[in-house]
Amino acid sequence: MWAGGVFNNDDGTATFTNSTVSRNSAGQAHARVNNRGGGVSNRGTLHLTNSTVSGNDAYDGGGGGVYNLSSGTVTLTNSTVSDNRATGGSGGGVDNIGTATLTNSTISRNDANDGGGVSNLGTATVTNSTVSDNLADGGSGGGVDNGGIATLTNTTVSRNSARFGGGISGFLTLVRSLVSGNTATIGAEIYSSSGTENPVNFVNPGNFSFFGHSGLTTGQAFYGFTPAPTDRTATSTSTTPTALDAILDTTLANNGGPTETHALVAGGPAIDAAVTGCPPPATDQRGVSRPQGPACDIGAFERAVGFADLAVSLTDSPDPLTVNQTLAYTITVRNNGPSQATGVRLTDSLPQGVLLDSRPSQCTGTSSINCNLGTLAVGAEAIVTITVIPTVPVTVENTVRVVANEPDSNPANDSDTETTTVDSPSSARAELAITAAAAPDPGVSGQTLTYTLAVRNNGPATAAGVQVTDVLPEGVVLAFKPSECEGSTAVILQPRHAPERRGGHGGDRRRSHDGKGRHQWAQGHWNTNRSEPGERRVLGHDHRRASP
Repeated sequence: MWAGGVFNNDDGTATFTNSTVSRNSAGQAHARVNNRGGGVSNRGTLHLTNSTVSGNDAYDGGGGGVYNLSSGTVTLTNSTVSDNRATGGSGGGVDNIGTATLTNSTISRNDANDGGGVSNLGTATVTNSTVSDNLADGGSGGGVDNGGIATLTNTTVSRNSARFGGGISGFLTLVRSLVSGNTATIGAEIYSSSGTENPVNFVNPGNFSFFGHSGLTTGQAFYGFTPAPTDRTATSTSTTPTALDAILDTTLANNGGPTETHALVAGGPAIDAAVTGCPPPATDQRGVSRPQGPACDIGAFERAVGFADLAVSLTDSPDPLTVNQTLAYTITVRNNGPSQATGVRLTDSLPQGVLLDSRPSQCTGTSSINCNLGTLAVGAEAIVTITVIPTVPVTVENTVRVVANEPDSNPANDSDTETTTVDSPSSARAELAITAAAAPDPGVSGQTLTYTLAVRNNGPATAAGVQVTDVLPEGVVLAFKPSECEGSTAVILQPRHAPERRGGHGGDRRRSHDGKGRHQWAQGHWNTNRSEPGERRVLGHDHRRASP
């Protein structure tokens, strides 16, 4: 059975752009039929651009994602082939017998018996691409299993697994490619079934490829292969042993561009290491121009020597506040680009007159706070909240600063300062507010009318000696008042001993009735005593409207 999703016949030409071929299957499990091309099977000419082939299955056959027959020509550009499976067959991602060209593409998390990512018996050209996290669970070539003619240029092969040749198995040409971080029983990085020396790059000087890491000896990394003199080797028994995480970011991630990549680590040995022959290609897998430094980087990723415009802003709350009240600083760090910012570090040297109350786990220190915020992608933000306790009445000025590994194109926004007023308890101000409601409305003559007054202290200080004064209108008789109130013809709210009284219902207003439509108000008082910041007190009293 040919093709679970798309079948392109001998004379056909098929072009897929911005398309997805997903969750198809060729054949049935355990049917023992030679089923090929779980997602796409091609005999003619097939172009896949900015497309995804994922989650497809070829049972007991080849090409879980894409199967290209001997008569076929397939081109993948800016595309992803991922999470496909060729059960019991070859080429979990791509199985090629014809002619295949892969450019700026990612082959990841595919599974097959041989060639977890790519199996090639034809002619394959792979440029500026990433082959990662694939598995050949029964045989050879976790990333690439080659029995034909294959050339890998500026390609990264990492985190693939197999019994033989975790990264690559077979005979092929490598040019400025990185093969590191793969695993296998024999030949973790590269395996040659012939056991002869130098089968992969044929000792072709000037290829400038990179192999291995210090977690492997040279014998564990290679079987039947010796790197060329111009290549870089980082195994534990090489002259420049280097840990894997000092070579590349082991997480396949969106580092810009249409497909996922493994970013090179700043200062790593693969950076600026391809000293001749590049460009071409003029860009890396993501479209970043090559070279960024004095020479091209090895692999699919060119580390940008760019600028990251970090901006920091600081806010405080509350302001003003009193001594021993909690003050919260909220710090926002944003990367305005154009490059990602790595090693982002925030510093906050707390001002005198405050004590640290709390800080996030990524921060250290008690008076000088240092926070490691890691990597910020373009447009990303990190928010840090630090709380302190002011100990003296003073104007507190706090300044925060942010830096990263990359140079900053706008240093003016790398720091921010916030000034906060700290009052003593005796000089602190309180803001009182009152609301009044009447029910029912409209009222009925001879029936009870209830006024409900709510007094709130908005702080920041405690308000002492708070009084509520209400004046009853003509035509009503007091029916009930709280026990803390005095008077019989009163209801208006007036905070008599609270400085900076703002608003408040009623106040000290008077109206007189002279028979011409104006009313004479009598007054009484309610003493609510002490009101803490944020406290709300409700007072109610009833009146009976006099009968006409």
